[in-house]
Amino acid sequence: MVFEALWRLTVRLGVIGYGLQLLEMIREQRRYRKLAFGEDSLVLGVELGGTTCVAALARLSDPTKILERYEVPTVDPDTTLGQIVEWAWEKRGKIKAIGIAAFGPVQLEKSKPDYGCIMKSTPKVAFRGADVVGKFKDFDVPMHFETDVNAPAYGELTHGGHE
Repeated sequence: MVFEALWRLTVRLGVIGYGLQLLEMIREQRRYRKLAFGEDSLVLGVELGGTTCVAALARLSDPTKILERYEVPTVDPDTTLGQIVEWAWEKRGKIKAIGIAAFGPVQLEKSKPDYGCIMKSTPKVAFRGADVVGKFKDFDVPMHFETDVNAPAYGELTHGGHE
């Protein structure tokens, strides 16, 4: 319901591409309806930057209040994302959704075989072709992948901070 309302709003604002991504999220959500969401359910946010990678945990009921934060240097996909996954794995039973933002260019189209990957044209040589989303698939929760430019803009739009 929330995603459908956001989708309608983004279409009205002319942001068709992002509206279509939200529509895809609605379809993806249906797969996970059996998940039990409790008061202690968490969302994991990951921001893969050129220098550091930051992960944060928040409650689904209050996603703007960070409960835990973890930061590692951006070295290569296995080291950097491996450390983030290892840190978050201890909380996997409580994590009910994951949002990942990465430097790019990235493949955002879920219908493409390289969805969730950093494109081979990135200036970060070690990350060319890296499957970012694939590193988190074992959590088996809804995930959304976005650019490190669009994700914060969307967060500001939906949760404030843009004024």
